[in-house]
Amino acid sequence: MSLLVDSTVALPRIAADLRGVAEVRWENHKALVCLVGENIRRQPDVASRVFAAVSDMEVRVVCQGASDRTISFLVEESKVEESVQRLHGIFFPQREPVRDWGGISSAFCQAG
Repeated sequence: MSLLVDSTVALPRIAADLRGVAEVRWENHKALVCLVGENIRRQPDVASRVFAAVSDMEVRVVCQGASDRTISFLVEESKVEESVQRLHGIFFPQREPVRDWGGISSAFCQAG
């Protein structure tokens, strides 16, 4: 079982409460990255593209089964921005902006 908390202040108390049920350990300085999209769990290529993007990073606690709309994982806090930028690069590639040629077709403008 995994438990995410936004502050480490309560961790000793939480760990004490859980010790009677399970072995407890925790890691600090991790960040949750969550990819959200319609039915992404049912698209096997999505998970492979996600983890290819972060294949050189230490990825922890992968969760895909909780929802049809999310794939979540942990990375080092220092890598969260880079991992999100990589995912954006894969799923939201920059497109060439549409040019306004003032009503003249782009084919005409490029040809002559």
